[in-house]
Amino acid sequence: MKKIFIIGSVSALAFFAGVATKENKLKPEPQVVINEVIVEKEVIVEKVVRVPITDTTTWFDTMLNPLSVPVVDEVKPIDWDMILLRGVKYFEGFYPKRYYCSAGKRTIGYGSSNQTLFNKGYVSKAEAERVLRLELENVRELVRQEVFVKLEPYQLVALTSFTFNCGVANLKLLINGRGRLNDNNYSSIDKYMPMYRLSSGRPMLGLERRRAWEVSLFRGDNIDPSYFKTGIITESK
Repeated sequence: MKKIFIIGSVSALAFFAGVATKENKLKPEPQVVINEVIVEKEVIVEKVVRVPITDTTTWFDTMLNPLSVPVVDEVKPIDWDMILLRGVKYFEGFYPKRYYCSAGKRTIGYGSSNQTLFNKGYVSKAEAERVLRLELENVRELVRQEVFVKLEPYQLVALTSFTFNCGVANLKLLINGRGRLNDNNYSSIDKYMPMYRLSSGRPMLGLERRRAWEVSLFRGDNIDPSYFKTGIITESK
């Protein structure tokens, strides 16, 4: 009897174990759900500006259109004085020794006609930049004296670059008269500034590129001057 009881107990245990196993099979296994976490990533998108076409000069239209040029999208307030300095240095180029520019003027450094520097015959980059900063400040004051309408900082630096390159006499021609800037017509700069592209009666690619950059400045666009590439040069309409 004792032996049968043990065998019976073992059988019972096996039976109940089998039932338990069967129940476990019938129960669905718990699902492990992994929540997808979406991490927002800051994406820097290049801002593109397309400059409207004007009918002033074909070369100017070709230079700015259909080319879309990247705009430097500043987070901090834009330092237009620094942009002016960099742009003028870019277009003037640095010449440590004295030379005569395309207009026949004695020049040295960054487009400087400083007589003392020219007589020395040589200038370092640091000295040339120091002189350029002083000359741009003087030209800026001349622009303020000639312009009677309110100017935004970017408009002031655009006219300063133009005057540094073309002189006060040409600034007066640009801004005075019926329908010009001093007649409260700001859009006249877009129309007339590109016309100042001649040197010794011939259109100069460097002047065309510089005028295009200055017009973009006057509009308030912070565009790197190196983006103004060659265009098809034709006579003004």
